[in-house]
Amino acid sequence: MSKLSLIKNPELFQGNKYLNQNKKYFEGWYFKNTGINNGISFIPGINIDGTNKKAFIQAITNNSSYFIDYDINDFSFSENPFYIKIQNNIFSKENIHIDIIDEKQKLKINGNIINLDGGNGYIEKDWGFSFPKTYIWCQGNNFQSQNASFLLAIANIPFKIFEFKGIICDFIIGDKEFKFTTYNNTRLINYVVNEKLLNITLKKENYYLNVRSVYEKGLKLAAPIKGEMKKDIFESISATMTITLKKKYKIIFLDTSTNCGMEIVKNGNGN
Repeated sequence: MSKLSLIKNPELFQGNKYLNQNKKYFEGWYFKNTGINNGISFIPGINIDGTNKKAFIQAITNNSSYFIDYDINDFSFSENPFYIKIQNNIFSKENIHIDIIDEKQKLKINGNIINLDGGNGYIEKDWGFSFPKTYIWCQGNNFQSQNASFLLAIANIPFKIFEFKGIICDFIIGDKEFKFTTYNNTRLINYVVNEKLLNITLKKENYYLNVRSVYEKGLKLAAPIKGEMKKDIFESISATMTITLKKKYKIIFLDTSTNCGMEIVKNGNGN
């Protein structure tokens, strides 16, 4: 597949050329599934650190997290139809099939029912070498009274001899989409992130978007540093966020989403 096709279809496997090389690289997909009261997310991927090449699956529920290693040869992919396969585990846009048996760390979910009836799904993708040293990420699509989906990521981006806060925010309300990004001149006018509270306000033209959440520390996951999955980060998939969108002084949207994904990394160690 051409480079242009891969750019236009970022969900496809980008790292095929790295499988036969000894360069540092990672690629991972994030499949978040939430019901009314609980949820589960799966992160299949690969990491290459020189000659050390592995596939992996991470899983996180409301109260537990898992990391399962696989041989790189257990990983395969298809472009059309799109799916990722690791051993007998299959991940696609339409469905997920899980078949995990690990003697050291068994994924014990069948004994506890996770009811996702009437719930929502969400997929995103990361690839490259390392996560940013500091960042926040939050995502929610279980709003109480409206059909909406929200994503916000703010990271310290190194640029020559200084850093700046890069912003990506995508907010879909019904059939309307609102984008707040560094590239469309979005300004960060309020940024409070501490041990108790996340309170952030963005401004683009006459629009103001505020996200507010009481901080709760999540469960441990692994993230890449130069291709190797050795950085500990902490993610919650049971956070609650209140989103307010205004045009000038008029409130366009005000609602709360439960079972949100949230990561807050305030230093290079993932804490």
